[in-house]
Amino acid sequence: LVFQPVVFVLPVFTTEVLGRGADAGGILAAAVGAGGIVAAIIIAGRGYIFRRGPMTLMGLIGGCFFILFFAQSTWYYASMAALAGLGFFQYIFRVGNNTLIQTLVPDPLRGRVMSIYMLDNGLTPLATMAISYLIHIWSPGGVYTVIAVISLALALLHWCYSDESGRWTKNR
Repeated sequence: LVFQPVVFVLPVFTTEVLGRGADAGGILAAAVGAGGIVAAIIIAGRGYIFRRGPMTLMGLIGGCFFILFFAQSTWYYASMAALAGLGFFQYIFRVGNNTLIQTLVPDPLRGRVMSIYMLDNGLTPLATMAISYLIHIWSPGGVYTVIAVISLALALLHWCYSDESGRWTKNR
């Protein structure tokens, strides 16, 4: 609900915050893809350097951090770097999440769990609509800052209360 809507409302951010046109927005969107390609090459070539659970959580935390960095940016090249970082960590998060579900869920339940997991794609238009409405009544930078801070706080909370494998535990 946080990573994917960034690209969909990128034209508003590009024109209102950065004061650039459609060509600049296309390059910013390409930066997200470039970051994802770099992550894909690393994961395909070396695999996960650390365990998948903590790496997936790191992808979530890193992605939220880069959205926060992007929300604060008014400079085009800093925005491009932030979106490349977002693409990198988004890819780590999404691949790690999918891999963990495929490997940890028992075979009889995998289809049901994957259908729930895929709801994030179905909810993306609703999240984009809500974010767009908030941007309309407030500002792109302000809305992304609030969303990034809330998401980052929830991700860090999960990190604080998870064990070394990334699973939620009550013992901490």
